[in-house]
Amino acid sequence: MAKNRIKELRNSANPKITLKELSEKLKEKGLSFTDSQLSKFENGTSTPRNDDIWEALAQIFNTDKLYVMGFLDIKSPSNPKLQLAEIDREIQEIEEILKNKPKEYDKEILEENKKELLSFRNTVIRAEKNIEKLMALKIKSDKLENDKFKLNNESVEFILMHLKPENCDTWIKMGYALLDSQKLKETRDDRAET
Repeated sequence: MAKNRIKELRNSANPKITLKELSEKLKEKGLSFTDSQLSKFENGTSTPRNDDIWEALAQIFNTDKLYVMGFLDIKSPSNPKLQLAEIDREIQEIEEILKNKPKEYDKEILEENKKELLSFRNTVIRAEKNIEKLMALKIKSDKLENDKFKLNNESVEFILMHLKPENCDTWIKMGYALLDSQKLKETRDDRAET
């Protein structure tokens, strides 16, 4: 699981943004999270279940969701929705100029620019859809990880509750022996690779 960049973005903002300030900025966007919840999110001890927080954080930090979530290593200058608005504004400006019947040479250049902007716009839309798919996969992955952790804990509790006390010690010793064996195998694998 990728480590999110909430804390990094908060601390690199100029001026720095406190958890309380971030909580207030999210409230302005209609999302309510406590300082404590945000701290857990940024430290990776908890994962937000609401997709909207990632979009809101991307807007607050002027980047995209994937960067905030830790899936991208390069911070893009803005998020796709802001890019689309800028592209649409530029297309509209070109259309206004074209309405005034420019010279043929200028018209060709403007139409070529419009064509390139429309192509780029489609690329941004596809990227946004991919981001949404990635978000859904991340949420499913986090849920599976949490379910797996819960299941493992429940299994351990079940076994310990039903084993006789003298067998509990044996079971724990076997677990430690298995861990030692696993570490030994990993060490051998590491040596074989070098």
